Amino acid sequence: YDFALCSPTPTVRMHAGFFQLSDVSGLDAVDRADTVIVPNRPDPLEDPGPEVLAAIRRAAARGARLVSFCTGTFTLAAAGVLDGRRATTHWRWASAFTARYPRVDLQPDVLFVDDGQVITAAGSAAALDTALHLVRADHGAEIAAAVS
Repeated sequence: YDFALCSPTPTVRMHAGFFQLSDVSGLDAVDRADTVIVPNRPDPLEDPGPEVLAAIRRAAARGARLVSFCTGTFTLAAAGVLDGRRATTHWRWASAFTARYPRVDLQPDVLFVDDGQVITAAGSAAALDTALHLVRADHGAEIAAAVS
């Protein structure tokens, strides 16, 4: 895998402000990604911004695999790419999610949901299982077992 951290801003402050990263690619890198992983956000009810939503929509339209961890599911839903799909998010946010995004079939009691092009993880710990699921899908069970 070749990773790039993408953001509409040149610096990203990580959750709770513990550290920040300054070597960040712009959102144009999303346009070249085969897989786009959307992380959790401290306040998932906050608007992620039109640039982020547009980048996710472009990725979905060209067939990129979309993955969210924890409350990152709110970002995918805000982009409209979860409408009519099954998804999950952190259990603490399930009722807020269903109230805000009624067109998404929320599955609150699973670790992750693989709905084809879109894969969502229930929480940060469930993201580990989701990551192993991605490795298994891309490289097979033997490689997934080796990295677990």
